[in-house]
Amino acid sequence: MIKGNYYHPEFRGKSSIKRTLPVLVPGMGYEDLAIGSGEDASALFARMARGERSESDCAQIREDLLEYCEQDTVAMVRVMGALWSVVG
Repeated sequence: MIKGNYYHPEFRGKSSIKRTLPVLVPGMGYEDLAIGSGEDASALFARMARGERSESDCAQIREDLLEYCEQDTVAMVRVMGALWSVVG
């Protein structure tokens, strides 16, 4: 939705949600989450799926993954809202 359609110098040539979110929705980010990137989320999920984590670790990872996914969803909605406000 951003790549090829909207430019901001603070994106520094990137269009990922992690780069565009703080520019379009100041104050919103992933810094306060236990899992802060899709790469980390994927790796932790894979370790859980392979049985490389204890049951108690899996419970915490699951909660952290759900929080990360919720943030991603809210972030996309907020970015879309910011873009709509630009085009009027």
